[in-house]
Amino acid sequence: MEYDDAASRPGWLAHCATWKTAGSGLVLDYDPELSQTLADIDIERPLPPLWVQFDSLARVPLMVVHGMNSDILVAATIDAMRARRLDIDVLQIPDQGHAPLLAEADVIARIAAFVTLCDVSALGF
Repeated sequence: MEYDDAASRPGWLAHCATWKTAGSGLVLDYDPELSQTLADIDIERPLPPLWVQFDSLARVPLMVVHGMNSDILVAATIDAMRARRLDIDVLQIPDQGHAPLLAEADVIARIAAFVTLCDVSALGF
């Protein structure tokens, strides 16, 4: 990846935050074993519909954080979610894929506001 303009540099720096210095080199700054959860998935076999699981969340507040460049969570799925849950809070993050970095102040503020709303809802207000 090459970034020649200053506007691209913040994204590149955010990407670099997934690495840290250790000894004389770089190592991942997250648990690489996370990928093992996908080890048994057969990518040639279609995934089963998950709407039963989605619908089981009907009584809890729900926010979807959607990196708009994602090829995993696509716009048609977001639309179907909205059709099933009119109260769903969809936070769309431009220029990010799956999963977005959640590093921008406005994104963090929006998620914090949702969490606060959940806390207040739990109290019965």
